[in-house]
Amino acid sequence: ERIKLTTSVLVVPMRAHAALLAKQASTVDRLSGGRLTLGMAVGGYADDYAASEVPFARRGRRFDQMLGEMMRIWAGESRGFAGAIGPSSGLDRSRLVFGGMSAPTYRRVATIGAGWIAGSRGVDTFTRGAAEVRRFWAEHDRAGAPWLLALPYFCLGPRARDDATRLLTDHYAIEGPETAEQMAARALTDVDALREAVAAYEAAGCDELILYPCSPDPQQVRLLADAVG
Repeated sequence: ERIKLTTSVLVVPMRAHAALLAKQASTVDRLSGGRLTLGMAVGGYADDYAASEVPFARRGRRFDQMLGEMMRIWAGESRGFAGAIGPSSGLDRSRLVFGGMSAPTYRRVATIGAGWIAGSRGVDTFTRGAAEVRRFWAEHDRAGAPWLLALPYFCLGPRARDDATRLLTDHYAIEGPETAEQMAARALTDVDALREAVAAYEAAGCDELILYPCSPDPQQVRLLADAVG
């Protein structure tokens, strides 16, 4: 009833059909009582696209085409005899955020969405990207300020370092052993490191920090609450 739902992030262009994806997102939003934030990106792994039989090299152009179609569907544009694709509430730009570190990403934030999510590569990466997002936002004469998010990895408890290393070296193996080890080392695995990171992101202008657990144990939620509460 209260917990926000966020995709962080959904790789859109590897999906087969913009209309189906738009309907799925608006259905989740309706079922949750309007608690969905839709984080989207093009993704950077070619094997995702190979598995979906979608051209990797055209993913940016495909993303923009799909976004245009999804926005029209959410706005209620008619689609044939049956009319608009429901649920009718749809999603508006206030709950659309984009991930990535590129000019096309920053342009999508400034022209279509409400914010940007930095991912999991540290406060310095967040700070550089946030500066570009703010620049694009101003260049497109958007009122207010962009909503800035980040998603660092954490794990607490006696097995924290082992659990984080196991998950992250496996997940990032596609980028090579050096990057995988760097990502594992960056995980926040003790209370002091966690608190310092929260403070650093806040000082850098992060509006919302999504702390991603490296263990599926629900006890991580309690440990996190105790650490930052």
